[in-house]
This record gives sequence, C-alpha cells and structure tokens, in this order.
Amino acid sequence: YTFSGFTFTGDGSACCKETSCNITITGNTNITATFVRNSYPISTLTVSNGTLTCTTPVSHGDQGSCTVTPDPGYRIEGIGGSCGGTLTGNSYTTLPITAGCTVGAVFAAAPQRSVTVTASGTGAGTVYSAPAGIICPLGSCTAQFDDATVTTLSAVPDTNSTFDGWSGACSNNAGPCDLTLTEDKSVNATFSAAPNAMVSTTGHATLTQAYAGTVNGATIKARAITFIENLVLNGNHRVTLEGGFNAEYDCNSCGGNTILKGTMTIEHGSLIMENLTIR
Repeated sequence: YTFSGFTFTGDGSACCKETSCNITITGNTNITATFVRNSYPISTLTVSNGTLTCTTPVSHGDQGSCTVTPDPGYRIEGIGGSCGGTLTGNSYTTLPITAGCTVGAVFAAAPQRSVTVTASGTGAGTVYSAPAGIICPLGSCTAQFDDATVTTLSAVPDTNSTFDGWSGACSNNAGPCDLTLTEDKSVNATFSAAPNAMVSTTGHATLTQAYAGTVNGATIKARAITFIENLVLNGNHRVTLEGGFNAEYDCNSCGGNTILKGTMTIEHGSLIMENLTIR
C-alpha cells in the first residue's frame, strides 16, 4: 500500500501494519487501509540583527508561514532557503511542503533619514515625535529615523499659548503631522500667545480694551486669569462678559473663574456676567 505524502498505518486485517500483504480470497472480502498524512519540519538558519520564527511541523502539501522581524535600525535584506516562498512585509509564506526544508534571513542596517523641527512664534509649546527622538521647545531640533518608516509629530502648546499649525513637509493647521520618510524632512510648528480676552475674533490684552471694541449685544470672552485694572462700562448698550476660558477659547469651565482685581463701574448700558470674580 503506497500513497505519496501519506504513511500507511494498517489495513484492519491479519496483515496489520505490513506494507504488502497476500490474502487468500474465498468469498466476499472487505479490506480497509488507513493512511496518515506526513508532516515535515521547517528548520531556520541562525540569523543576527533580527529574528526568524516559523510554524513547524507542516503537513504534506501545506504551506508554511514564518515571521521575519528586524532589530531596531535594521531592515530585511533577503530571505530564502530550500523551502522556497514569498515575502510580504514581515511575513514569509513557503511553497507547498513535501519534505523537511530550511529558511534563512539576512538583515542589514537600515538607511537613516533626518527630521528637523523648528518651533517658533509669539507663544510657547513643545513638539514631540513617535517613535521617540524629538522633544523640541522653541528653536530647532533634529533626529534620525529609519528609512521608509512613518514618524508622527505632535504639537503641545503651553497653557498660555495656542498651536497655529504646521508648515514645510506638513501643512495641516491642526492635529498630528505624519511623515513618510523616503527622504530628509523639515517641518515648522508655530505657536501664538493666547489673547487675554476676545470680542468675536479680535484679541485684547485687557478687559477695558475689549469693552471698547463692543457694540450692542456683543460678548466679551475672558481667559481664566487675573486682570489688574478698573473696568468702567460707559457705553449705552448691552454687553455679556463670559469668563473662565482656556487659551483655545473652546471651554469656559476648564480652569476656574476670571478674576478682576480692581473695580467695575457701570455708568451706562447693562452687563450680563458669567464666571467672573471681582476682588
């Protein structure tokens, strides 16, 4: 009894596990032959600067799979062996296995690409990279990363500043900056000092200046900081003063009240106040 890729384990008769058997037929006879599919080992050659792991053993006719992982700073230079197969990313799939075979991988130092970040503006903040390498406050910083990888930059303004956006290799005004490093890249990040108060889209340093720019029904938004001044409302119109805003002016319940250290005098008009403490 023979069947390519399988091992004969018995025929259910007196022949038992013999590979050949002579039987005298004296009537109707049933013979059952049992075969088990063979399996074969995949051996991996010793590699340096990375790891190579393969599932083993593999059943006859099936394809084996291996994972090829270079160490940081290295890339896959080549892979091969008697198993034959195809590399896709970090996965190597062998040809159908019909006998024990070997797989080996070669790793080489990966080319490096530089990323230069320049942080500037009237405000302050820090640019960080992932993977790690760049922690850049105002000024310029450069780090090296592996070729053909993706490096993500994130801009974090300080509490008194806002992030205005990227320029250079990235041009979005918000969110992270994703760089695919097929060449050296340069990126600019701009931070602006947050105005102390806002009327519509115009920033002001003091509440007095902000009030001077109001018309009837206008709203003054003030950050959760301390204003040292005497505020006089002498316009014949209605104004709303909302305090407690953060530097981005998108939350007025995130940092406490706005404090006016001084006096407030309403000579004309009316005022609606929110999150404002007068001391």
